[in-house]
Amino acid sequence: MCGICLILEKEKGEVDREAIKKSIQKRGPDDYGSSRITMHEWEGLIGGAVLAMRGDGVTRQPISKNDWTFAWNGEIFAGLDVMNADNQHTNDTTLLFAALQLDLTEKNIINTLRSVSGPFSFILHTPTAIYYGRDPLGRRSLVSLTTQTSFTITSVSPTAQPNGKLFEVPTGGIFKYTKHNEDPVLIPWEQGPLFSPLKMVNNTCVKDPVSVYLDALTKSVQKRVVLADKNPHKKPEETEETNARIGVLYSGGVDCAVLAALASTMVPMSEPIDLLNVAFGDHPRETPDRLAARQGWAELSKAYPGRVWNLIEIDMTADDILNNAEHLTSLVTPANTIMDLNIASALWFASNGTGRLVPVSELSETNAPPSLLRRAASGDEGPAPPIHDDGYSTLINAVKSEVSCGRHYVTLSDLTKTHKLPFKHAGCKKAGEYVTRAAKKRLLEVKGKGTDMAVGLPGAGDREKNNVNREETKTNPVTTGARALLVGMGADETLGGYSRYRTVYNQAGGCVTALAKEMEADFQRLWRRNLGRDDRVISDNGREARFPFLDEELLRTLSTFNMQQVTDLTLPLGIGEKTLLRECAKRLGIPMAGTLQKRAIQFGTRLANSRVDGTTVMPPPGDGLRDALMSCMNTTVLKKRPWSTH
Repeated sequence: MCGICLILEKEKGEVDREAIKKSIQKRGPDDYGSSRITMHEWEGLIGGAVLAMRGDGVTRQPISKNDWTFAWNGEIFAGLDVMNADNQHTNDTTLLFAALQLDLTEKNIINTLRSVSGPFSFILHTPTAIYYGRDPLGRRSLVSLTTQTSFTITSVSPTAQPNGKLFEVPTGGIFKYTKHNEDPVLIPWEQGPLFSPLKMVNNTCVKDPVSVYLDALTKSVQKRVVLADKNPHKKPEETEETNARIGVLYSGGVDCAVLAALASTMVPMSEPIDLLNVAFGDHPRETPDRLAARQGWAELSKAYPGRVWNLIEIDMTADDILNNAEHLTSLVTPANTIMDLNIASALWFASNGTGRLVPVSELSETNAPPSLLRRAASGDEGPAPPIHDDGYSTLINAVKSEVSCGRHYVTLSDLTKTHKLPFKHAGCKKAGEYVTRAAKKRLLEVKGKGTDMAVGLPGAGDREKNNVNREETKTNPVTTGARALLVGMGADETLGGYSRYRTVYNQAGGCVTALAKEMEADFQRLWRRNLGRDDRVISDNGREARFPFLDEELLRTLSTFNMQQVTDLTLPLGIGEKTLLRECAKRLGIPMAGTLQKRAIQFGTRLANSRVDGTTVMPPPGDGLRDALMSCMNTTVLKKRPWSTH
């Protein structure tokens, strides 16, 4: 992976070249190079910073020959025979540039790049034109900034200019730039859509869909695991570094759990796999994602007992976000909403990979509370007890089942969603009154009010304080050694995982076509709303995000399925979404992972306040940005953890 840039200026100095260089060097810390270019009296450069992932050494970028200068940021997983044993450890920039040099024509440029399978962005300067673009799915960032006197293309977000046009480079094909102050020409990819949920509505059913999908997903993970060399250029760090080659951004949910399980079948047993889990607030161990991650860690350890699973718990606070708010804002730009910043914060701290390595001795503390598991089908638990029942035994037993799993309080919202309680259908106010009466009798302990109310057993507050004191003593951090991170992006859009899909489906009277239209819209805008942003955020830590659920061959295979084989929303919440993937989890020996409900990363980590509109546009850097962030957080501002590194 690399960070690449092209800068052309009528007069040198308009574009902050040093700032761009510094930013792309964070993506590629192993080497940096640049080549001077000119075009119609404008002068500039093409630069490249390298994160060495494959090959016997570092290949400096950009590379030049025959007056062509080429910068490449990507991974070739198919198309140039990269899986051949002779090529697996050859730098793919070298392979691709050699193919381009075989015929110095535009036709060869287009055909060669069309043949590549994998995530990429590129810049190619020839004597007559500049070509640039991203893969058809947009898995690697590329941002364009154009003014009357400058033209910039880069993996990172350059500083916006007055009257400048700043945007994510679209993914529809290769762009050809020949004249200043004129729009580049788009040369379309001219290949059909890789994936279309709408076409799946009328497909005939595939025989044994779980086996077919799991086989294709296995091949996708294999390419992303095999083609990832260990870091041969380690530098002294302030923290101990694991010996892992592969890491997984790990919430404990079904997406990342399946990826971890498949990776374990391919990574040599002598190597560990790092599971990176982030949580925010004063009690990170009680967040949904942390509880699910511990449960998933235990399940993976049982299903794959010979594997060393390094669960790294990354605990962050509101201060950590506020102190890095301007940098995080620069990474998400041109995205500009509070939700973008929340998601970016979680991904950035998680991919930094520095936290507490959980000892194996804590495997016994990993039982999941019922509120993390799928809801039982309607009627399975019988009718709720009457609200006039003043014995509170049902409520107390529900609280006990939740707090026996390592946390001290459970939110009133989680209680009412998960358990058949006297106040289940009585509304928030009456529920709060009922719980408060129990607390006055000293049967329970509560904190917060209204929708923020949380419930614990007597003495929960004291136990919580003691636990914080114990956590503060854990000051020995560890950092993942993995440069390649498996990430579950794309699973929800392609397998029907978002809860709003059920809303659309129900509002349309159970119409599968309405569901497919919503999924199609989400998939078509992945490049603009998600993937460029996520690539910039994760790569800023010098690690490469790999998206197995967005493999080209996997998507082509999935497109042959009938929609009902992928997601079946006639089934209850927590079961019908991503039905296909949940069945894959069972096949892989991790059935518990397939029972967890979907939680967005900003909520599962307890970062964001669900009552705040995430589509709110971020204010500019300064006090306004800090105030906006504080208002949308779900955590309090506390001291930094000793292992915070940014």
